[in-house]
Amino acid sequence: MPLEVSGTFPPRPTPPSPSYGGAPVPYDRNAVTSLVILGTCLLAPVAVWLGVRGIVGTKGGVRRGRWCAVIAVIGGLLSTSLMVAGIAGGERFRDLTSTKVDLSVGDCVDALYADNGAGALVDFDVRPCTAPHESEVAFRGQLKLAQVDDYERLSAADLCTALMGDRYTQPAKSGRFVVDLVTLGDPDRPTTSDTVYCLLANDDGAPLSASIGAGA
Repeated sequence: MPLEVSGTFPPRPTPPSPSYGGAPVPYDRNAVTSLVILGTCLLAPVAVWLGVRGIVGTKGGVRRGRWCAVIAVIGGLLSTSLMVAGIAGGERFRDLTSTKVDLSVGDCVDALYADNGAGALVDFDVRPCTAPHESEVAFRGQLKLAQVDDYERLSAADLCTALMGDRYTQPAKSGRFVVDLVTLGDPDRPTTSDTVYCLLANDDGAPLSASIGAGA
């Protein structure tokens, strides 16, 4: 005779969440913070450091958030590399109130500084392109409205290569020359009416002795 069982049964218990020592596994603070800091490019090295600590802190499943730490380390290293490359590339922004000479594209020039070379840029001295000189004017004109809006985000090379003519674009992209952008006005708040100069100079700082544009 079959055994009949009546009544209700208790609900099946829900499996516990991953835990350590009986409590829910917490997120590793360094791992999470490293991912948050990664959004600030200037703090990319800090994100790498915290990310490494986060990887160590999440080893063996003691804490969660290992993926945050890994992303922070990879992204931080990439951001740091780009910053170093920008600095090493020597892309420079300089300001100038006015010039005594009206520079034109193709002019070969030496920069003149106040206080016997120790102060701010004050003017340019036009030189024969066959004589030793510091740089060559690759663009003279105004920034476009979109470039004014992106001025703080873009490098001098990015801004200038979009403005230069064909004979200077390829030399600027070759890596052999450093790009200078000189603003006649406030370099922190340029406008579309400010005159800007884009200049090319040897990346190693050696004087030029021929026209860059003529040989392109």
